[in-house]
Amino acid sequence: MYNLLKAIGIAVPMSMSPSDVNSMVDDEEYKYTSPENEAETIPYDTGGVITQLPFESAKERKQYSSPVEGVDVEAGILGGVPTEVGPKPVDVEAGVLGGQWTDPVEDKEDKEGDLFDAFFAAEMRSEKDRAQPYIRTNYRDAKGGSTAYGPVQITKTLVDDYIDRKSKLFEEDELVFLDKMSKQGAKFNKSGNESKETYKDFDVNFDYGGAGDLIQTEEDEAMYKKVATKMLQNHLDEADGDIDKAIEKWRGKDETEDPEYFKIVREFLAKNKKAK
Repeated sequence: MYNLLKAIGIAVPMSMSPSDVNSMVDDEEYKYTSPENEAETIPYDTGGVITQLPFESAKERKQYSSPVEGVDVEAGILGGVPTEVGPKPVDVEAGVLGGQWTDPVEDKEDKEGDLFDAFFAAEMRSEKDRAQPYIRTNYRDAKGGSTAYGPVQITKTLVDDYIDRKSKLFEEDELVFLDKMSKQGAKFNKSGNESKETYKDFDVNFDYGGAGDLIQTEEDEAMYKKVATKMLQNHLDEADGDIDKAIEKWRGKDETEDPEYFKIVREFLAKNKKAK
């Protein structure tokens, strides 16, 4: 096998002896399949491709992506980059030929999704609220009233600030959604802070605990989560990754004023291993 690698131009690390290479690609340890028919098992020296490594643990297996255009995977010694853990057989050119196992890059979307869910858990602590989170806050005692709405309780003031100063964070359809949220907030201000007797257009849907008119479909719910996640991530970025500072800015209170809120967010993130 050592001579075969050299013959086809594969650079073998100088630190590896012929016996090292040959022992790493023992036919008895690897499954070789035909490039034309993956179900057909053939010896490596007749063109077989290693498709299954002898590791039972998913953590010990990697998929090597090739930086060469037109090549799906190749050996680590050829420049292949380990990119994902694979619990199932994947087409690999054996990282054991010099490739080094490394942890995959953390998925950014997963991390941001956990950030949204962490704040959702802190804002909606009762089963009733979590079952129907797309409502205006029930808290009536905020000075000047409150327009906080949805799973992470976004206010009209916050929405308007992002539209005015940070619109570049959002896609066009997201900005359209934020504009609708701002207009809903204006309705909250009227129906929630004016008495039923003095405001002729009072609408219970915009009173405290009301559903408003923003969320009508599952697509609307997905859009809420999308823009909210961007806001939360921006808060965290502006806090230089300090989750406590991000929580305080979002909550509008420090930890001494609402320790449970901070605790819920931190514990959720720690549990999901998304916070350092």
